[in-house]
Amino acid sequence: MKRFALFGCAGLLLAALIGLVPVLSQDMGGGSDGMGGDEACGGTAEAHPTGSQDPNGILKMLNGEWTCDFTAWMEPGTDPIKMKFDLKGEWTLDEQFITTNYEMKEGPFPHKGIEYFSYNEATQEYEAIRITSASGSIIVFHGKYDEKTKTLEMKAEYKMAWAGAILDVKGRNVYKFESAEKHTFTGYSEYVGLEGVEGEMKEVEITFDRKKTK
Repeated sequence: MKRFALFGCAGLLLAALIGLVPVLSQDMGGGSDGMGGDEACGGTAEAHPTGSQDPNGILKMLNGEWTCDFTAWMEPGTDPIKMKFDLKGEWTLDEQFITTNYEMKEGPFPHKGIEYFSYNEATQEYEAIRITSASGSIIVFHGKYDEKTKTLEMKAEYKMAWAGAILDVKGRNVYKFESAEKHTFTGYSEYVGLEGVEGEMKEVEITFDRKKTK
């Protein structure tokens, strides 16, 4: 089986998250009209602060332009595919998210991708949204940062269409931050119940080197 097409595993799969946050006053009966008064109309409500609450500085480290060395293992016992591509990360939505954009022009699966990173203050976890031109699927990764190992581990469980079948996939992405100038990404996948494929497999590794400012 050609594993490159199971590429959701590769850490270049898709993922997206849509959040709806209702805006409510603390006390629905706090105003003279019983509906929150002036605050319900936006008269004195405090504006939402800008700037992501990122206690570990991960989003800041992902910002900027990067040269990426990409390695993918297609099948067990075969040589990996290697290539390079560029990636750009920048702040968006009042600096609540980092958006990254890339285009992979070489190899057996050329495609474009967009990824969103954020820090969820409610769960105290990082979240990643990946969207690529390789598929219409949407998958959400989330996980915590380990200060001791300088590692961010993010996981997702999702369904994937492959060769006429629907597969259950467990994805695990590991980001290792060596410095503000360099970090690595390793993508692992486990295909639950897929005949002939057992356990978690390492499928992709990417080294990110920050481009030098001219």
